[in-house]
Amino acid sequence: MSSLEIINSAIAPIALISGVGLILLSLVNRLSRVIDRYRSLIAELKEDLPVSLKEIKTRELDIMHKRAKLLRYSMLSIIASIVSTSTMILLIIIARLSGYDIGVFINIMLIFTSFCIVCCSLFFLFEVRLTLHAVDMEYEDLKKNL
Repeated sequence: MSSLEIINSAIAPIALISGVGLILLSLVNRLSRVIDRYRSLIAELKEDLPVSLKEIKTRELDIMHKRAKLLRYSMLSIIASIVSTSTMILLIIIARLSGYDIGVFINIMLIFTSFCIVCCSLFFLFEVRLTLHAVDMEYEDLKKNL
């Protein structure tokens, strides 16, 4: 078995890692923004604000906390898919070099990787939905105060 054949059989999983890496980058950026907003809300709540404004800020803080949890779950799912894909690449190389038929294990890793990507997508979908809900709440609060 030549090195070129081994590399060729590992190309698709490597491309998959590259793609999910971009998803992870996007999730990290979103989490950074949530954490920044979370910290600014905490600072605002320490100031002397009217009770009604404190209630609004507290609700927003709760939403930021929920968003951070969903993003964390999404990131854990996508990281698990990266680990699974890396393991799959290792199994492909072992199978090619040794001649052992471990296709069942490779297929299990592929199924697990796909499952993790689906979980990541669902957590991300819920986080976006929560973000839009927070925007709706801010809009309603703004209309009340005008």
